[in-house]
Amino acid sequence: MAKGRILKQRDKDPLTNLRNRKAAQKYITDYLERNSDLCAMLIMDIDHFKTVNDVFGHMYGDKIIRETGTKLNQIFRSSDCICRLGGDEFMIFMTKLPDKDIVLKKAAQLNKSIFTCLNKDHRKYMISASIGICFTDSVKSTYSQLYKNADSALYSSKQNGRNQYSVYRNELKDTSIS
Repeated sequence: MAKGRILKQRDKDPLTNLRNRKAAQKYITDYLERNSDLCAMLIMDIDHFKTVNDVFGHMYGDKIIRETGTKLNQIFRSSDCICRLGGDEFMIFMTKLPDKDIVLKKAAQLNKSIFTCLNKDHRKYMISASIGICFTDSVKSTYSQLYKNADSALYSSKQNGRNQYSVYRNELKDTSIS
């Protein structure tokens, strides 16, 4: 029983209790090898998180990370693989999707849920999220390929002003913004 508990703890992020990067990568790799349904990978980053830590302190930053984990669990299905990659980065892997619109609605909902305005010393600090999305394609997708494409879409969201999501399609020729 103790060994089972240790194995579960090994796969969890201690701050959010979400899967950690290694556990998520294994789950996604195994899933992609066995299935060919429409899936999506979302990578999310909290915008200007370093400023939150610098202004409000690391304990408050940890609170934001924990709250983000809770919001992810509320927005996404229990069958989705939700992971904290580290720092202020999270990943969601959605499977068995009937269409792509569901993912875009979830990304918009996530942007709305994360957006917060904080005040300190007569200054406003915005907390928001940038999200990169990619979908599996007709050929066998790999974890590395999906991660690279979702990360590229995330970078596009950040370059285009943050607090939005971008969808990776053919070198980001098609960018969707919430």
